[in-house]
Amino acid sequence: MQLGTILQTGLKKQLIIHINSMDNSVVYGMIASLLVLCIGLLKLLQRKRYEKNGVKVQGLVSDLLLEYQGGTRAYYPVVSYRTLENIEFEEKSSFGTYPAAFKKGQEIDVIYDRADHKKFIIDSKKYVYIEVVSITIGLVGLIISCVYLMK
Repeated sequence: MQLGTILQTGLKKQLIIHINSMDNSVVYGMIASLLVLCIGLLKLLQRKRYEKNGVKVQGLVSDLLLEYQGGTRAYYPVVSYRTLENIEFEEKSSFGTYPAAFKKGQEIDVIYDRADHKKFIIDSKKYVYIEVVSITIGLVGLIISCVYLMK
């Protein structure tokens, strides 16, 4: 056997031993951090796309739907809005929070997609804060996990 092959095999074994001996919570923490980071980034990118290509109008939270998914609960606002063509829509937001970020009857800004008026986002600083916090938590979790793995 060549020295390079022996070194590679030894490094692989050390890495496998290190991974096997790691606390599973670090791996779960890293996966959770990646998930939170990805969700925050996807929502931020979606918001930027709507801000660039969408149409901003006034809307109204006509209802709040409490939904349970995977053991968690979230309030999803049902939003009524009128397009520039004077067509009225009432749609459930794809972004829910717990506790509810809005109240029934609250006026809000909506940005809808020019190509598909049923697709929209709520233009709210609350949602921007949630996106930024998600990205921050995801990054901090990843950094902590990586530092722990380097030990």
